[in-house]
Amino acid sequence: MEWKRTSAQNLFVDGHYPRYQIMLDLHSHILPGLDDGATSWQQSLAMARMAVEDGIEGVVCTPHWVLGRYANTRRIILSALERLQRKLADHDIPLQLYPGAELRLDPTLPQGLRSGDLLTLNDTGRFALIEFPHEILPQNLEQFLWDLQIQGITPIISHPERNLALRQHPSRLYRLVQMGSLAQLTAASLLGHFGKEVQKFSSCLLDHNLVQILATDAHDLRGRTPKLSRALKIVEAMKGKEVAIQMAYKNPKHVIQGEPVTAADPIPIDAKPLRLPRRKRLFRFFLKAVILPLLLAACAPKLQPPIMEIHPEATAKRRVIHWNDEKHRWEYKTEFHKPSASPDQSDSSTAVQQIQTPKVYQAAEEKLIQLRRQLLSPRDYIKNKFKGKKVIFPEQLPTEQARLPIYRIGPEDELNVIVWQNPDLCGSVIVRNDGKISLPLVGELQVAGLQVSELERLLKREYRKYLENPQVTVSIKAVNSLRVFITGAIRVSTVTTGPLTSGFPLRGDNRILTALSQVEILPDADLSETYIVRGDVIIPVDLNRLLKDGDMTQNVLLKPGDTIVIPRPSKEITILGEVNQPGRYKVKQRTTLLDALAVAGGLKREVAALDIAYVARHNSILPVNFKRLIDMGDMGQNILLNDKDIINIPSNRENKIFIMGEVRNPGVLRFLDPMDVIEAISEAGGFLTTANRKQVVVVRGGLQEPKVYAVDALQMMKGMAREKFTLRRYDIVYVPRTSIADWNVFINQLLPTINFANAVKRLGD
Repeated sequence: MEWKRTSAQNLFVDGHYPRYQIMLDLHSHILPGLDDGATSWQQSLAMARMAVEDGIEGVVCTPHWVLGRYANTRRIILSALERLQRKLADHDIPLQLYPGAELRLDPTLPQGLRSGDLLTLNDTGRFALIEFPHEILPQNLEQFLWDLQIQGITPIISHPERNLALRQHPSRLYRLVQMGSLAQLTAASLLGHFGKEVQKFSSCLLDHNLVQILATDAHDLRGRTPKLSRALKIVEAMKGKEVAIQMAYKNPKHVIQGEPVTAADPIPIDAKPLRLPRRKRLFRFFLKAVILPLLLAACAPKLQPPIMEIHPEATAKRRVIHWNDEKHRWEYKTEFHKPSASPDQSDSSTAVQQIQTPKVYQAAEEKLIQLRRQLLSPRDYIKNKFKGKKVIFPEQLPTEQARLPIYRIGPEDELNVIVWQNPDLCGSVIVRNDGKISLPLVGELQVAGLQVSELERLLKREYRKYLENPQVTVSIKAVNSLRVFITGAIRVSTVTTGPLTSGFPLRGDNRILTALSQVEILPDADLSETYIVRGDVIIPVDLNRLLKDGDMTQNVLLKPGDTIVIPRPSKEITILGEVNQPGRYKVKQRTTLLDALAVAGGLKREVAALDIAYVARHNSILPVNFKRLIDMGDMGQNILLNDKDIINIPSNRENKIFIMGEVRNPGVLRFLDPMDVIEAISEAGGFLTTANRKQVVVVRGGLQEPKVYAVDALQMMKGMAREKFTLRRYDIVYVPRTSIADWNVFINQLLPTINFANAVKRLGD
């Protein structure tokens, strides 16, 4: 059978929109032998033929990169891609290949992208295809992707519809897209190849504008095939043809070319708990109602202290900020509310519960995102500051020497008058404030507003009454009427020359440096906030750049009547907590968190909880991670401060939990309230392969009356538990290797750790 390409050769119709059949695939595992995709060159060629028959013009080759499993670096991928492209040409398969990779989320990922070892899509350095862990998302996911965006790399989230954690918490995907990330939908998901639940969620993401790119995620010729057309018809039926073309051609083309992608505004999804299949619900009921009571009854005589299985009743939990009168500082406080109290539920705060961020806290984080974006655009900050007025930046002013208006005599100008052959009539004269001068013979004359030539003609006419054919020459000895005004943080010398009563004359080259040489700028002047008022126009001038860096673009040419404003510090902030000099300070207008730390004498690094600091602003709490700001140079944390802001850097002495057993990094962890068992294990590096995930133990309390909780972390990870088990300070989390048969032996083994935890608690308190 002879193979023929069915797609059109011409990419555009009428020079504007591509034909419907032409598509680009941004996600394909077509390179053989690099991951779980194509296994041979023959399979890769067959996948390429299938793609072209479906109407795909180009494919971005994205083999997996997973640390410790798939080490697909730039050199490996480019070598395999070049070889496959030659084979396509040899077999006359018109498919263009582009380099890329599907990068598994990992702390080393940003460094790999910066060094060039890892590939962005088409190696433009603008877009990276990111794959999330399937079951657990890290707490700092938003910050991690925001860091990539600050580097100029836009994350594209691969197949979010198949991610269990995102299906359970779709609001996180909404926030990521709102922050500027893109998302890629897999064609097979929309066709139902991954089950009805994934198919429904795919449609939901389409409806809410949470996916911008349609791709195949092709791995082989039977399961995930390199075809887009069938799924594209579903997109067209749901969202229209224009959106279908945008997802399968326009947006992928922009990504390949490294151009910005314009996306529709995302729509929030109302999260609903996942409902388990009926068979699983019946099994779960049988397990809880029959098996579990029998096991507990059999073990009850041996248990000391009692072991409490996690019950489904959840407690409402909220996070508020309050003023601590004893420590004289702002602190976080967690409040619990029991929906129904009973004698055997006295420790209701330990109930498994679904942690949801309070709306106030969500709004604060969204405000922080806006502040970070604002910090990245100084010009937007200045325009917002002078809202309602026209702002012209110095770089936008004409570069050539502007001409001053035609000179007319004004008050306080000094004139030289010469009457030839009459030395008694010659001399200098100053124009009075009423615009008049007084000369011999002719007396008082109104001269303000006249040009020099007009004054010469007037004097000839007046002197002709007394002299025969007088010759009069007028020159300007000092121009004091062309003035600018300087106000703010300046000091004017008490010694002045001439009759100047207000303003400062334009002299020399008429630029701002020359004008400022007539005054003394005070040490507390906010130089970077200086601006010129010229009628209804504001011209911002950064005197720091001009005076310290020699940036002559800021040496603006002045015009008569300009007012130069050099502000004084106008903000008052309060810095509390673990800094060397806490207190209340007057600061400059454009003060950031780093500036505030410098004013307060720096941090107490040994005791400061750097990653749970915050800024209290009116009724909002803005969380700040000083560790990322100081240690990693994340300037996205360096927000601008407002008047009356309160910065609090809590102590790390009192926020600890202990994690031990079958985890990668056992030891003492900083407790971030709220924090559940899965999050704590994730912070400790995750489970080892030998861990018993179905029987994670949490010990709470002292040696006298410790309480022990058995937590099924596996169910929580699979999303089968409706609630989570939240931790408290000084909890001990133990991940055993096997099932615990004798609880007395286990508790005796934990006694040293419990004793150590209590000693730490006493020191912290």
